[in-house]
Amino acid sequence: MNSQPLDFVPASEFKQRAADAVADDHLRKSFRGAMDFLIGKRAAQFPDAAALESQRSLAEHIRKYSLARLPELLEQLERKLTDNGVQVHWAETGEEACAIIVGIAQRHSTKLMVKGKSMVSEEVELNHAMADAGIDALESDMGEYIVQLDGEKPSHIIMPAIHKTKQQIARLFADKVPGAGYTESVDELIGIGRAVLREKFMFLFDEPLSNLDAKLRVQMRAEIKALHQRLKTTTVYVTHDQVEAMTMADKIVVMRDGIVEQVGSPLDLYDRPANMFVAGFIGSPAMNFIEGSILDGVFVGDGLTHSLAGLPDDLDGQSVVLGIRPEHIELADAGPAATVVLTEQTGSETNIHLKLGANPLNCLAKGRIAVEPGQSVHLRMQPGKVHLFDARTGKR
Repeated sequence: MNSQPLDFVPASEFKQRAADAVADDHLRKSFRGAMDFLIGKRAAQFPDAAALESQRSLAEHIRKYSLARLPELLEQLERKLTDNGVQVHWAETGEEACAIIVGIAQRHSTKLMVKGKSMVSEEVELNHAMADAGIDALESDMGEYIVQLDGEKPSHIIMPAIHKTKQQIARLFADKVPGAGYTESVDELIGIGRAVLREKFMFLFDEPLSNLDAKLRVQMRAEIKALHQRLKTTTVYVTHDQVEAMTMADKIVVMRDGIVEQVGSPLDLYDRPANMFVAGFIGSPAMNFIEGSILDGVFVGDGLTHSLAGLPDDLDGQSVVLGIRPEHIELADAGPAATVVLTEQTGSETNIHLKLGANPLNCLAKGRIAVEPGQSVHLRMQPGKVHLFDARTGKR
């Protein structure tokens, strides 16, 4: 979007502009409807008038307290943010603030900035500063997008486009949104705006398949992936199902308790998990874990000794956890002995549940393997498929 000059209202014109606004019948009706809506929402949240007044008094106290100690509180906030790895920038003017943000964006070769409602960024003219630097600035809020498209400032902190009529917005979209025709249908106008935001921004799916049966889930996975490939739009897909993550993603972000554990392609996470949490999440059946220690380059655990080549000397004597995926364990004529607990036949594969010393172990074998519960079998671990994790931290 190209930068456009904005007109500021001199203080001397304020009274006349205010009188014109009060005399604007459309604007008065719009504000009356909006205020009735907001008052209704507030009444639903605070049916007790005394409780509402108490909250207002508390808010006023917090405001006065914060303004009285603002420099001190800002410095306190900076210290806490810095302690948590956040870099804080200070700016004395709007121009300086814009220069800092533009500089950060340019260092990262940013082409598009997507932002939500922010009166501060409106006051410092951030969108125009980004546009002047060749960076497209897109408002993700519909009202903010409308006034941005028309080169205006928001007329209200909550309802930025409340001053515009339906006809004005229809003409604006028809003139400035490629492919949009003139329509006064509110639903169609909303659809035009959302289409622009979807094209520029992203789709978000929050566990959309969790309530579907297994067959339909597989079908919908394929349809969503085909949709993504056709639209070529950034898509964020939230799931607890590792099969969905592995089959649908170009890049996976594995999180635990709000912390990012690892970022990478599906096969990166499968081949080189950063820790035991990721290793146990990616892959089905889950990775086997066996506790033990390293002695002279050999892993020694309950029921298992396994030679490991190329280990650093400082691992000798260290407590570790050996990880091996079920599909990387084979039945063999010789090797560690394990006892069959049960088998699960799927036709093309056999999932064999084993006991190796005191450790439960899964072996996923191709084809139909005829073994019986209680039978002793020998195991072979495929070369190069063993993972080692620190027993204390769980890290690779």
